[in-house]
Amino acid sequence: MLGWWWIPNFTKEQRKRIRVIAQCKAEKKKIGPKYVRELEGVLLRYHMSNLLNSNQVPDGVDGSEVSDDRSQLSVPHHIPSVGVLISESAFTKATILHAQSSSIPLLLLHLPSEEDVTNLSSNANGLGAAIWNSALAKDQGPLGGHMEIRWERSFQGSNRPGLWWKNEKLPSFVPEGDFESSTEQDTMMNSNGNDRRRH
Repeated sequence: MLGWWWIPNFTKEQRKRIRVIAQCKAEKKKIGPKYVRELEGVLLRYHMSNLLNSNQVPDGVDGSEVSDDRSQLSVPHHIPSVGVLISESAFTKATILHAQSSSIPLLLLHLPSEEDVTNLSSNANGLGAAIWNSALAKDQGPLGGHMEIRWERSFQGSNRPGLWWKNEKLPSFVPEGDFESSTEQDTMMNSNGNDRRRH
């Protein structure tokens, strides 16, 4: 699946988008690291295709020597994106370790099936786990070190995860209009800013 995630740029009102490339898995057994490797390959291919189409060929592609060390593989920073692996079953420890050590921005989401959720307690919310790596969340990643996932609890007994940006709850955001046709980086202001522009 291909989509966009609108994240804060400098303020909660001003947003920028990052490309989301997601894969969904519905298996009964725990998800192994081969699916993370597969998603890494999809992201690298997506970025190589974009680079070749824009005539910006990285070192090694033009025949020059390049290291075969996988830790040196990284997504170009000028094309913000994240790989999301969504699964009905949990992730193995090896899968989590592989994702955490990847230089490609990744998010692992465990969303149990409806059957699994109904078998859990009445406070279950359907989210088993949300794990992102440092390539996504740290200062140099697309999230810029400002966003975090927090477990939110209420007095009514409903618990759920929430996104927080610079220690403030991040409200949901859906832009108006069609932005799929644009190849440029978009920045938007919500109705408080009364400005919608493209850069």
